[in-house]
Amino acid sequence: MLTSNSKFKHWRFIVASNKRSFTDPISWMVFYFLTIGFCTLHFLNMYYLIENPSCGFLEFVTSLECVEGMKKATVIDAFLVILKNSLVYTLFMMVPIYFNLLVLKRYIIDPSGGTVLSYVPYLIAVLVNALIFALFMNIIYNNFPGFMKVKFRYLVNVLTIFGTQLVATGLLFRRETLEYIRELEKIKRREQKFKEENVQLKEKLQDIEISGDNNLLKVGTKKSYKIIQLKNILYLQGDGNEPLIFTNDEVRKYRGSKSMSDYKEHLPADQFIQVHRSYIVAKDKVIGRKGSVLILKGTSEEIPISKSYEECVDRDEYLGFQPDLDKVISALKDDQ
Repeated sequence: MLTSNSKFKHWRFIVASNKRSFTDPISWMVFYFLTIGFCTLHFLNMYYLIENPSCGFLEFVTSLECVEGMKKATVIDAFLVILKNSLVYTLFMMVPIYFNLLVLKRYIIDPSGGTVLSYVPYLIAVLVNALIFALFMNIIYNNFPGFMKVKFRYLVNVLTIFGTQLVATGLLFRRETLEYIRELEKIKRREQKFKEENVQLKEKLQDIEISGDNNLLKVGTKKSYKIIQLKNILYLQGDGNEPLIFTNDEVRKYRGSKSMSDYKEHLPADQFIQVHRSYIVAKDKVIGRKGSVLILKGTSEEIPISKSYEECVDRDEYLGFQPDLDKVISALKDDQ
């Protein structure tokens, strides 16, 4: 199947290659070399059919006749004749092959048929195409003898053109199939990546899940977790991943599944505050402060306040020190 961005790929006669490292020039170069060998064998066959030839093979190749007194020919002379004839034959073969790929294959093959019989009209069209172009080649042989010295028989040309068309169609089908498979693999990889990201998102939500209705926190992993109430949490301790979560319930301590920054992001800011790189505390569990230490209800642990978080603690509506404004106002009135 061809995609929209490959509209010009019909022009490619591809040699079988999964990585598509061979393209048109290489394919036709291979065909050209085969034609050189084919033409050489043709000249040898014609030469040895001559009874008692009066000239050498090289002279015969350069003139396509053998008479006495011919001028001596070199290997280069004969080789250049073979190269020229092979090139002309190769260029001529491009016409029926590309006509097959651009017209016959595109408009006659019905791949939806799914049976061998569905390809019969195409095979008939390819055979007719080979008969017509082989006939055209013979007309050129007869009317323009200097155009090409290698005069293959009509049947040989028909079989060559017919077989080459089928090979070209098969290779193009193979390439299109490989491209279709690669596209499917890309789609599957994208779907797999999407599924993995979806699973990771679900696991993240399962690892840390806060509900505004019941104030619950899910800790642990997908296969091993526990739901605890936010009101039971005293503080979180840890400076990286999987911090410890201390509570006032019967378990007293849980192992978290995410980093401190993840917990800080998900825990409600009006109930929890980070006071240290390694500590997040529940505001309603704080019963006092001594300098840079917080005292919590239900535990003998003293929570340190680092300098980088001290200003944040001082500004907090719950933990920040608020003097008795009524007493301050009364004292000001007495002074007046």
